[in-house]
Amino acid sequence: MQIAKHKLVNALFLLGFPCYGIGSYVSIKQNYSAGIVFGVWPFVAILLFHAIDLLYKGRITVQVNRWFWVGMAYLAAVAAGYFVALHNGYKGLNPVNVSAQALAVLVPFPATAVVLIYNRVNPAFNWAHMLLTGIGALILMNLVAYGAGIRSVGHGFEGRINLPFIGGIYDGAHMYAVIALMLLFHLGGFMHRPVRASLLMGGFLLSMALIANANSRLSIMILFVLLALFVTQAMRRVKGLYTISIFTMPLLMSFTLLVYEVLSLPVFSAILGRVDKADVTTFNGRTYIWEAAWDWLFDDRRGLLLGNGYMGQAHIGLLDFMERLWEGEARLIHMHSTFLEVLIDQGVLVLGLMYLLMYKGYSHYRQAYLTGAPEAPLFGAMVYLLFIWQIDIFCYGIDIGAPLLFAVFAGFCVDRGRSAAEAIA
Repeated sequence: MQIAKHKLVNALFLLGFPCYGIGSYVSIKQNYSAGIVFGVWPFVAILLFHAIDLLYKGRITVQVNRWFWVGMAYLAAVAAGYFVALHNGYKGLNPVNVSAQALAVLVPFPATAVVLIYNRVNPAFNWAHMLLTGIGALILMNLVAYGAGIRSVGHGFEGRINLPFIGGIYDGAHMYAVIALMLLFHLGGFMHRPVRASLLMGGFLLSMALIANANSRLSIMILFVLLALFVTQAMRRVKGLYTISIFTMPLLMSFTLLVYEVLSLPVFSAILGRVDKADVTTFNGRTYIWEAAWDWLFDDRRGLLLGNGYMGQAHIGLLDFMERLWEGEARLIHMHSTFLEVLIDQGVLVLGLMYLLMYKGYSHYRQAYLTGAPEAPLFGAMVYLLFIWQIDIFCYGIDIGAPLLFAVFAGFCVDRGRSAAEAIA
C-alpha cells in the first residue's frame, strides 16, 4: 500500500512544475486566477490525498521539524501581503485573484514536504534526482511547445529565446542555470554507462546553450563563477560564501566598472553580444531602484518592521520617479530583488526568517556536497539561488523560482529520524 502511495504523490509532484509553467501562460493569455489555480492543482491534489490518508489512519503524526514551520511562517506573511495590498486599494487586485495568489504561495511547499514524507521508506528515492526530473520536464515541455510554434506572452526580447510556459525570459535563464549546475554533478562515467553519460552531457550543453541565447548577463556571470568553483573543486575550500552572498548587491553596485570590464572580455562579449557601458553599469536601470530602496531605509522606513503589503513600494510611492526612465506605470515596477521585495512588502522581521532558511539551506547542502551524499547536486542549486535572490525577483511570491527554492528547502524540513514502521503506520 505504501508503494502505491509514494508512486502517486511522486507522479503528482513531477506534474507540478510543468503545470505551474502552463498556469503562468494561462494567467496572462486567458484568465489570471484560473491560470494560477491550474498551476498548483498537482500540489493541492497531494495535500488532499495526504489529508484523506490521515483520516483513514485515524491519527496525525508530526513528521516535519521546526524549519518547516519557519518556512510556513514566511510564506504565510507573503500570502497575507496580497490581502494587505487589497485593503490598501492596489489597482488590479480583487478577492478572487488575491485568494488564488495566496493559494499558490502556500501550497507547493507543504505538498513537497508530503512527497518527502511518503518516500522516507523508499530506498530507491533520490530527492535531488526527483527535483531535477521535475524541472527538466518543465524545460522539455517548453522546448516541444516552442518547436510547435507557441510563443511566450510574458516578459521577453526580440531575437532571444523566451519559452512560453515559464513566466518570462529571466525566469527561464535561472532555470537553465540551476539545471546546468545540478547536471554538473552527474557528468562523467562514459566508459561504464556511455548512453546515460551522453544524455546527461547533452542536457548540460543544452542548458548552457539556452542560457546563452536568453542572454541574461547577471545569470551568465554568476553561473560561470560557480561552474569554475565546482569544476576546480575550489568550492570545497571556499569559506564564508554565505556571508559574501549577503553583500551581492552592494558589491555589484560598488564594482560596476569592473563588472563592465569583465563582461567586455572576449569570452563574455561573444556570448552576450551586447555590452553597452551605460546599460551594464546600471544593470539595465536596476541600480536606480536599489538606490531608492537604500534611501528609503535611511530616510523613510515606512513599514520597515511589518511591511507595506504586496508591491508595497507602489503604496508608499517609492518608485514613482522610474516612470521617467522606464515605460509603464510605477505601480507595476517591482524591486528586481527578492530580498528587497520582502523587506519592503513584509518587513525586516519576515526577511529575517528568509535569511535563516537560506543559511540552513546553504549549511545543509554544503555538508551533503562535502560528504558526497545523494543530495549533493542540490548544493549547486542552493548556491545559485543564494546569490540570485539578492538581485532578481525570481524567488518571490508566485514566480516559479519560489516553489523551486522551497522545494530545495523541503529537503531539510522533514524529520527523517522516525522509524520506517512509524512512517508507514
